[in-house]
Amino acid sequence: MHVTSRIPLPTKKPKKNRWAFGLVNALGAVTVTLIISWAIGWPSLAWFQKVRVPNPAPVAIAPARPPNKPIGIAPPRPKGNDSSVSPVALKLLLVNANPGRTLSEGTAQIGVVRESPQTYQGGAVLENGAHLAEIHADYVVLEKANRSVRLYLDPNKSAPKGSDASLAMVGGVKPSPPAPVTNREVLTDYIRPSPVYEGETLVGYQVYPGDAAGPFSQMGLQPGDVITAINGTPLNDPTSAWDALRQLTEGIALSAAVKRHGEIVTVNLDGAIIAKSEEAKSQPAAPPMPPPGM
Repeated sequence: MHVTSRIPLPTKKPKKNRWAFGLVNALGAVTVTLIISWAIGWPSLAWFQKVRVPNPAPVAIAPARPPNKPIGIAPPRPKGNDSSVSPVALKLLLVNANPGRTLSEGTAQIGVVRESPQTYQGGAVLENGAHLAEIHADYVVLEKANRSVRLYLDPNKSAPKGSDASLAMVGGVKPSPPAPVTNREVLTDYIRPSPVYEGETLVGYQVYPGDAAGPFSQMGLQPGDVITAINGTPLNDPTSAWDALRQLTEGIALSAAVKRHGEIVTVNLDGAIIAKSEEAKSQPAAPPMPPPGM
């Protein structure tokens, strides 16, 4: 008898749901990641951070120097400051008036060129020898040897009758011989001081030669010099400044600090030069020499 043996085949196990298993694993990984991120700080996750690159700081660029502009050259002097030596008479212009507490106080800007006037304080002597007697809101009064004239801000206004129009002019030929002068006017025959201000502060006096120009240069002064101090005392007060300068008419020698072309130099002002010139004026003229043979 032939017996046939049967070997049982292995039974096939049922397949599990693989996609569900994968989903569970993925959710677990995400959960673990969130827990770790919460523990160490959420901003530490680089992929959740927005990286910003700061804008570069602006670079300062020095302005270019204008082409053909000279370097180290002083600006030109204002026009009209040396008008007293003009060969033709020039009309004075009132550019600005600042009255003070009284008519003799305050300042006024007067010149022959409206764009570059000079500032005068009440009582100052102008280029033509007239002094600033009164300062009103719209005009000033110039006086010299019992003569006067009004100078208006409005150029269309004319001086009243009886005024001396020559006091409103400077330079050119003097219409009449100089009248007897006071001590202050003696100084202006040789030196014409004009106050210089920085803001509201008096810093000195700019000087130009007067009618008698010889002693001006003999004392070592140059037109346009600004005297800032006398014997070490700053000229920042009008009254004391005039008193100091008037000592020259008495023959006294002074040491002056002078601002010239942007530098301070010392100039020894010998008042004896002015005193000798005044003495020569007072001497009678020598009689004419008789013709030869008489």
